[in-house]
Amino acid sequence: MMLKVVLACLLVSVTCAKDIRIELTGNYYFSTDIKSWYDARIFCSNNNLELASVQDEAEASLIQSLAPAQGIYWTSGTDLNNPNGNFFWSSGAAIEHSNPMWAAGEPNDYLTAGTEVCVSINTNTGKIQDSLFWEQYKYICESV
Repeated sequence: MMLKVVLACLLVSVTCAKDIRIELTGNYYFSTDIKSWYDARIFCSNNNLELASVQDEAEASLIQSLAPAQGIYWTSGTDLNNPNGNFFWSSGAAIEHSNPMWAAGEPNDYLTAGTEVCVSINTNTGKIQDSLFWEQYKYICESV
């Protein structure tokens, strides 16, 4: 079985678990299926990839332009195991609450019980938001 993402960019092949061959667009794999944040993270990890860390607005714009379908995609951002709703990418970089990549009013769940503990990106807008980890979204993996 072969999963493909075809875009006008350099394609790089990665050999993956269970004889699946994933073709990356640049450093990214854009899923066509949906998973929870945890399942998306496991899928990426099992295929020698990570959920994407969107470091800045330029990278958010690149992802927005490369995404084969518009919508909401999981990223690596989370505030799991971090007090006071401090979000971090899997790279370890902090996602400050004042970061201009956040959609208006986001993050919006860190002051309460905090069930929106994972970060997704809306490829319609290029903005990130905190989301419920059990929601089913497409996801973006990247090579590390």
